[in-house]
Amino acid sequence: MVYNTATAGTSPNNVWPGYYYWDGSKWVRLLSAESQDWRLDGNSNGALRYIGTNDNYDFPIRTNGIELEFSSTLTLYKDMDKMVIMDARITKESQIVIEGLSGYQITDQKEGSFTILLGNPLPNDVTITYKSQYR
Repeated sequence: MVYNTATAGTSPNNVWPGYYYWDGSKWVRLLSAESQDWRLDGNSNGALRYIGTNDNYDFPIRTNGIELEFSSTLTLYKDMDKMVIMDARITKESQIVIEGLSGYQITDQKEGSFTILLGNPLPNDVTITYKSQYR
């Protein structure tokens, strides 16, 4: 890999400042149309490229080191009528959204936890996703 400092040449051999690698037959600029990066203006194969994780860890979204939004998945089990969620990222101001569940109420929201009241015991196990957005 090399870093080119010049702007020179004519197409198709023109170069701009940036990192290049040798692919065996030509120099290829990193972050070019030929490279396999995630493009800010879209990608040609969304089925293969995505933003997220390949493991069971959350994907935090941060600005200036401060987490703005997160999403977690968990299972509520049959016959449960409430569940206390312990999560250090929850604040009193967090706006909590739960997907995959209806007829619930969020209570006792405080620093690090909140409670989901289900009203009636669940007839079967339900996997939910809870999201929190900071404003």
